[in-house]
Amino acid sequence: MSQTSYAVPVGTRTSHQPDALLALLPVALCRWDIPEGIGLRTPVEEMCQILGRSARVGFANTAHERLIGSQREEGAPRIAGLEPPGCGSDQGVLRRFVAANFKLERFPLRVTGLDQKIRHCQASWLGVIDDDRLVAIWTVLEDVTAERSLERAATIRSAESSGEIVGMSGGIRRVLEKVGQVAVTNSTVLIRGETGTGKELIARAIHQRSARRDQPLIAVNCGAIASGLVESELFGHEKGAFTGALSRKVGRFELADGGTLFLDEIGDLSLELQVKLLRVLQEGELSRVGGSEAIRVDVRIIAATHRDLSAMVAAGTFRQDLYYRLNVFPLQVPALRERRDDIPLLVRHFAAHYAQRLGKRIDSIPDAVMEQLARFNWPGNIRELANVIERSVIVSQGTTLQLAEWATGAHVPVMPVTPSAPSPHSGLAALMEVERQHIIATLEKTRWKVSGPAGAAEVLGLKATTLEARMKKLGIVRP
Repeated sequence: MSQTSYAVPVGTRTSHQPDALLALLPVALCRWDIPEGIGLRTPVEEMCQILGRSARVGFANTAHERLIGSQREEGAPRIAGLEPPGCGSDQGVLRRFVAANFKLERFPLRVTGLDQKIRHCQASWLGVIDDDRLVAIWTVLEDVTAERSLERAATIRSAESSGEIVGMSGGIRRVLEKVGQVAVTNSTVLIRGETGTGKELIARAIHQRSARRDQPLIAVNCGAIASGLVESELFGHEKGAFTGALSRKVGRFELADGGTLFLDEIGDLSLELQVKLLRVLQEGELSRVGGSEAIRVDVRIIAATHRDLSAMVAAGTFRQDLYYRLNVFPLQVPALRERRDDIPLLVRHFAAHYAQRLGKRIDSIPDAVMEQLARFNWPGNIRELANVIERSVIVSQGTTLQLAEWATGAHVPVMPVTPSAPSPHSGLAALMEVERQHIIATLEKTRWKVSGPAGAAEVLGLKATTLEARMKKLGIVRP
């Protein structure tokens, strides 16, 4: 976005004569005259009433007339309609204007344009004082709607997922029932579930069924952003806020204004950032990194995690007050092994999806392939299943799906079929043994490299911390 700053004219009320140069400035420039003046110690509430009752347009340049439509001869009080954050029910901007000795620079402001559409501006206000009375206010509005829309669109495109919720099992039906219950509200939702279970798809389903569906859903993976950059990503930063901040950046909260912000892996946030996030949730306003102005935002929060946040609260690694703020409507997404009836549906869905994307045709899936897929434990859940089907579509020569060699370099062993039905305990033990052998085989292929590029976690579609936890639980130790 543009960082151009312009000088705002100052002086007494009687010396304000429109200059030809001011009329040609590319930013919207206006002087609001206050005929009766306002005492400098007048309470903000009363000041707001006076402005709304008597302020008139004394000068408006061409850019202002194009943006707002205000002209000198209109003579109607327009401040309340033009700048609602300053003179409406929310008087926060006007309060800061007074507290800053009637000079406020480069703060975000939403105004109603001549086309009756909301315009996003960077604004500056400068008061004119004469004989200890406020007699005029110069305002500068830099329309940044286009830049903001481009940045928002780019963020939305990068966050979009091409998936949909597939399944008919009791577990997923219960989840979708809860989605329908909470979607119509503005309540905060905390989605819990293992890595790869489709938590973001659930968040998108909530957003699409809400009154905010026509506004953006902005997704942020808190665990995928370097710790030093998370604050800037969430709240934005001003030019020069830190080394490398060459221009102003709008944060994800501002981009999601009016819509929904999906905070994935919320458990990865540092305690310092948890405090700042809590402030935004409580007060509905934020400050960019390097900035001092409070920016109001209207955002619905949907958070997700694969961690046990209650245990983290007990351990002192997650704030209890933030946990209560997020855990208004908890929603648990089942692991794929808990909804095995959905595996055939998912296999057919992914096979059709990847076949179309790869320009292939898959008409049939052998029963033996489907049985092998249905009996595996899937530690990486749906994400791992999708990866396996994509590889299988790639290697399939005809129209019949051929199960690719798994990441292990050989077909993954499955539970043996026995004539007698095994007890629940023996079945669980067999499943865990299958998972254990699968992980060991993958580790051997990656030479026991757990994290990083081409590591076992990446191959399995898991986070490194998740894989390490599974290794510990299954007793897997590097030889």
